[in-house]
Amino acid sequence: MNLLDIILGIILAIGVVAGIKDGLIRQVAGLLGLVAGIFLGKMWYLRVAEKLDPLLGTSEKTTQIIAFILILILVPAILSFLAWLVSKWLSSVGLGGFNRFLGAIFGALKYALFAGILITAVESFDTEGHLVTMKNRQESVLYGPIHSISDVVLKEVKQQIKEWKEEHPDSEPAGNDNADKSDEKGFPSGNSAADSVEVISEFFENK
Repeated sequence: MNLLDIILGIILAIGVVAGIKDGLIRQVAGLLGLVAGIFLGKMWYLRVAEKLDPLLGTSEKTTQIIAFILILILVPAILSFLAWLVSKWLSSVGLGGFNRFLGAIFGALKYALFAGILITAVESFDTEGHLVTMKNRQESVLYGPIHSISDVVLKEVKQQIKEWKEEHPDSEPAGNDNADKSDEKGFPSGNSAADSVEVISEFFENK
């Protein structure tokens, strides 16, 4: 075990502690809330902006940005509150310990994924091993397994994006030069979010 293992071990320990503190339900709700907030924000911000416009009296674009931010905040908050209620109920029926145990596992995996992506990013830029030497990488107990987690997840994300595009060939019209930029309201349009994830996964994979 070397300094690299100690750093990675601390990251995993933080994940375990956070998982024990929050439990599995709240951990999952927090992750899903962020994803759902982004997608629902993209879908509903125009409708919400129409309702807010007479109340705020701001410019159209400012109102739309405020609407998007509100959705991005409220959706995770609602899911977090529901998860808190479920966690309380689990504790009341004697399953609180089991919820925290699963939360510790989920927290460790989530932080391991974060560490793995960080490792991949460092490798991409530190090709000559100035920051993390090859010797330290080879001698590390945790480096290999954590690195493998990010590889598997990034490849799976890339595959899911590819399959989604094949199933929805008309989602990004051909010849639309602005498809990967933004819509007329200033928000990302088309598959820009999916394209961004794909570009990142390809970048890391090819390094």
